[in-house]
Amino acid sequence: QLCDDTRRQLERVHTGVHAHRRFIRGGSSNDVRIQPDTLIKDALELIELEILNQRISLKKSIQADLPAVECDMVLIQQVLINLLMNSIRATSKQKSRRVVSIECATYQEDMIAFTISDNGPGMKQDLFDQLMMSLPVNKPDGMGLGLIICKHIIDHHAGYIRYIPSENGTSLQFSLPA
Repeated sequence: QLCDDTRRQLERVHTGVHAHRRFIRGGSSNDVRIQPDTLIKDALELIELEILNQRISLKKSIQADLPAVECDMVLIQQVLINLLMNSIRATSKQKSRRVVSIECATYQEDMIAFTISDNGPGMKQDLFDQLMMSLPVNKPDGMGLGLIICKHIIDHHAGYIRYIPSENGTSLQFSLPA
């Protein structure tokens, strides 16, 4: 079982690297119709150990009967992973319970919104705007996929990414056409 899980994860990483190369080089994406809950489930599987190791309380809220989205599954999963890992890192110094949540619901009739929130120290709108214009940062424990790359991936899919003001922590949302 462990070998099969490890092999599956290595295959996903390999596929992800090739998808990123193709995207960065301006190649076509491998768009498929996929259910949003499958995107979320697969992304969470890839970071499951990090969630457990960091003792994150993960909250999921996925609207029932969401329509499928057409996207490059690997690229969108990488956006999800990047935003989730940013939230996990943001809560790392929390002395209290570390909470990361992911919500998925329809938005404006023809869009599906994915919202990732945490109870970390928070981020202001101006910092988000600055990060959206910066180059990706290579962190020792990160994947090197910065918010600007996430923005380009989401823009490529005719969606958007935005900051949602929050009293406690940070909430970021991206949307894809339904």
